[in-house]
Amino acid sequence: MLEKNHLRDGYLNENHFIDNYLIHRIYRYDKVKAITSFPSIKHPKAQLCESTLEAEVCLVKDFDPRVVKRLTQPFTIDFGDFRYTPDAITRESDGKEYIEEVKPASELEKPQVIKRLREVECRLFRKGINFRVVTDELTSNRLYIANLWQLYRIVVTLTI
Repeated sequence: MLEKNHLRDGYLNENHFIDNYLIHRIYRYDKVKAITSFPSIKHPKAQLCESTLEAEVCLVKDFDPRVVKRLTQPFTIDFGDFRYTPDAITRESDGKEYIEEVKPASELEKPQVIKRLREVECRLFRKGINFRVVTDELTSNRLYIANLWQLYRIVVTLTI
């Protein structure tokens, strides 16, 4: 159904994801997921997000001075026995790149979710790749998010 390019082990060792990434194609219309397009300030192409939470995390990361570049749904990694598509990959000002998974904090109470994320983290760690889970605690301050949306509209208007 989805067209995916799969990364192999050799590519994972290069650790230059953002500059040499393969696009994981997602469609804007899906019966299950609320796919939204987020025109990022830090990236020339709109970032596709599979949830409102992912879009809000994009917003926060756009205004985070530590984040240099961020791509959503960048690729699918084929581990052999399962495939994993990260929600984003982020490069920070110190040069480190992180594969990020965005989840509501309530999802992290489910044993099967924790097991899967730990498995992904272990496999990425063995390849020397940084991994982190970003929860909705980052976007829990609704006044902060509302202010960021206002600033975002101003910045986008000024750059047109």
